[in-house]
Amino acid sequence: MATDDPYALLGVAEDAEPETIRRAYRALAFACHPDLHPDDPEAAGRFVAVTEAFAVLADPDRRAACDRLRRAAGRVPGGFRPPDPVPAGESPFFVVPPPPAYRPGDDLRWSLDLPPGLARQGGRIAFEGGPSVLCPACGGAGRRLCPCWVCGGRGSIRQPWQGLVLSRTCPACAGRGLAPSPCPACGGRSLVPGSRPAVVTVPPGTVTGDVLVARGAGGLGIGGAPDGDLYFVARVLDPDAPV
Repeated sequence: MATDDPYALLGVAEDAEPETIRRAYRALAFACHPDLHPDDPEAAGRFVAVTEAFAVLADPDRRAACDRLRRAAGRVPGGFRPPDPVPAGESPFFVVPPPPAYRPGDDLRWSLDLPPGLARQGGRIAFEGGPSVLCPACGGAGRRLCPCWVCGGRGSIRQPWQGLVLSRTCPACAGRGLAPSPCPACGGRSLVPGSRPAVVTVPPGTVTGDVLVARGAGGLGIGGAPDGDLYFVARVLDPDAPV
């Protein structure tokens, strides 16, 4: 999650001393370290972002080049650009969540014990198929909108500059105040444990080793992708075997 303003990302003033920048980076790097957030796939991006910002400001030549670009872009007094206004009727806190990723469902393979009569005559077996269902908390998106980690949900950041405190649009969330984050209910996987009703047809004369298929009863497809199939390996029970 890179940003064009390393000062804003580290939360330091443009005239901050190197030691101040170093302390700010250490605090953010510790808070964003992926090892502290093993279930958050965005943690690595945040860590990389603050590390890149520190690399720019720790190098005198790169910092000077950054300062020239910021002034040319009108991000400091004399040409400071205020946060972009929110269009009428819209709110940065009502943002459409990202659509679920397109992912076909997995094919599954189960075993199926059949009574001899059913295997001989054929028939239909109703069962609960599929190991999972769409997460109801995120609708299968795998992500939910949470307060932006840079601005805390405000949509803007306060940036000190030569004794002043300026406000500008948050570069991490583009002023929306919200940013996608893995759904806490499904851990970003889009699915939760569950089952769905399904039916498998047993052809007459089925024998042990035959493969029966229940179409669409396998893993659930994500983002409009087709569901997987469920394959049953038949095993016809011995009528003389003790119960």
